[in-house]
Amino acid sequence: FAHPLFTVFIGIAVGWASRKPSTAARIGLPFVGLVPAVGLHALWNASATRDGGAAFLPIYVAVMAPLFLGMIGLALWQRRRERRIVATYVPHFVDAGWVAPSEAPLLADMKGRRRWRSAVKQQSGPKAAAAVGEYQNAVTELAFLADRMVRGTAGPAADRWHAELVSTVGGTRAKAVAAAQIA
Repeated sequence: FAHPLFTVFIGIAVGWASRKPSTAARIGLPFVGLVPAVGLHALWNASATRDGGAAFLPIYVAVMAPLFLGMIGLALWQRRRERRIVATYVPHFVDAGWVAPSEAPLLADMKGRRRWRSAVKQQSGPKAAAAVGEYQNAVTELAFLADRMVRGTAGPAADRWHAELVSTVGGTRAKAVAAAQIA
């Protein structure tokens, strides 16, 4: 787990940078993430090679394992945050007519999404379930873009991207409905 743990700091910094409107932050923050990645990798290598590896277990227990558990916690927090973003914007998509009201609860909840795909797969087959998954992903991307637009971090092409995603949501929904009816 060590190398993914080191690399995750760069990923966090890139994600953080993507949420910043400042060009300087978008460019500089990934380099900030590189510092702990390189530092932890150096600590890992040093603990394994110096003094016959005597420092390896203490470093592993005191530094690496807690960081790994912290990253699991961060991933769970991020998943809740993403779920909250989707749940916030799906009602707006219903109001706009892009999402059917009956689908809103299924799109706004991860368990609901899984149950929906599973039920469609059982009833209409794997192709229909894959089509529902594409629709769910398109709605999710549209919600994330809407959130970025509200925060002012979507960039100058946001309106074009928004129009494309609205079209994608409509197309993937039509494909999912057709696939479920064919089977």
